[in-house]
Amino acid sequence: MAFEDTQIMNFADIQKVNDKLVSMNLKERKSSYPDLPSDRADIFPAALTVIVEFMKIFGKQIILHSFHNLRYGIASELLESHGEL
Repeated sequence: MAFEDTQIMNFADIQKVNDKLVSMNLKERKSSYPDLPSDRADIFPAALTVIVEFMKIFGKQIILHSFHNLRYGIASELLESHGEL
């Protein structure tokens, strides 16, 4: 399944990508992940580290992601499915 088709990401997969990314320099990150915006390649490992640590603190094994902001993304879908909107 393509990344674009899933909203669930598990801890092990996020940790694996993070471990790989932190060992790369910026040029390696850009070439290994061409879909990653080049102006985000420098902060991507830090963002993943924050996500990993939050998942550890809250004891979560999965997270939901969205390509949209909260208002028009997952939050909206969840509220609609519970009759809140």
